[in-house]
Amino acid sequence: MYGAVDETTALLESVLRWPAGSPIPTRIYRVEIEDLEIATLLPMRDLSLVQLHGTGLRALGLDRAEVIDTPESRYPATAELAQVLHDDPSQPDGLIWTSRQNDSSRALMLFGDRVNTDDLTAPDPTGRLALGTEPGLTLVRRLCLECDVDFDG
Repeated sequence: MYGAVDETTALLESVLRWPAGSPIPTRIYRVEIEDLEIATLLPMRDLSLVQLHGTGLRALGLDRAEVIDTPESRYPATAELAQVLHDDPSQPDGLIWTSRQNDSSRALMLFGDRVNTDDLTAPDPTGRLALGTEPGLTLVRRLCLECDVDFDG
């Protein structure tokens, strides 16, 4: 499971994501988000996450350029690193890092063979925010405005 610690970062890591070295998107169309939702989930237990930021990254002998600020051509190498970290004897539940799309926040990945649906809960009955309808559309419009991206919808 791939996620973020806040709605803004979730949108930046998905809808407004761009690969390193590629041009930043300048327009998003409503049709691109109509079927998308943001799900808010909370852990029901403490999760052990490998920190791929700050001192955690340094402890692994890595730097941001090797792990986070990589072009798509390096994704196989970052996937290989994720597998090595997954296979660590400490059996971490996932990875957390500074979002390349929003460097004031964190993105994360939870390993599906270690974290299951019983380990997570939605804080409200629906736990989801549809992006193609209000209030999700307002969130998308606000973020597009902040990022100087045209929203056609």
